[in-house]
Amino acid sequence: GSRIGCDEDMGLTLTPTVERNVTRLAQPLTASIPITIFSLAAVSLPLAAAQSLGLSSRQTGTWLVALFAAPGLASIVLTLAYRQPLLVAWHIAVVAFVASLSQTMPYPDLLGAMIVAGLIIAALGALGLTTRVAALVPTPVVFGVVAGNVLPFVVGTFEALQSEGLLVGVALAAYLVGRRALPPRVPPILPA
Repeated sequence: GSRIGCDEDMGLTLTPTVERNVTRLAQPLTASIPITIFSLAAVSLPLAAAQSLGLSSRQTGTWLVALFAAPGLASIVLTLAYRQPLLVAWHIAVVAFVASLSQTMPYPDLLGAMIVAGLIIAALGALGLTTRVAALVPTPVVFGVVAGNVLPFVVGTFEALQSEGLLVGVALAAYLVGRRALPPRVPPILPA
């Protein structure tokens, strides 16, 4: 069976079945740690966007439900209905883009624009046109839009060096040490 035993040196030994299971689960469990950390850190972007939009705490709570709870429930329903993992999620670049527009558009206009965009995307998906429309946009343009949306947050990291230099420095050093010292199966972002 799959038992843990002791050898004559009183050291812990694993049966082949237990050892196989531990080996098989090690990588997904290790990967789950930075994924969890990133997921929790990802909440900071919508919160920062909500703050820049000047949303009330009620509006911010509603937005977080729309970003996290609604897609989570939809993912569970779809997964159970189709008996395969199907994920519904918001895209971080869209939230960054909305945050960048907060200086030029009032929140009600942004909300309307997001609803219309969602309806257009749903219609394209229902009509099976998503791939054709996506092919019309050159890949460098897509990468440029994403880079342009994320750039202010990257720049913000360097701006934080002035007020939070120790924190940024320790996180960077932990990442670099993790990259050098950890085995390849362990993501270097983990110690950061």
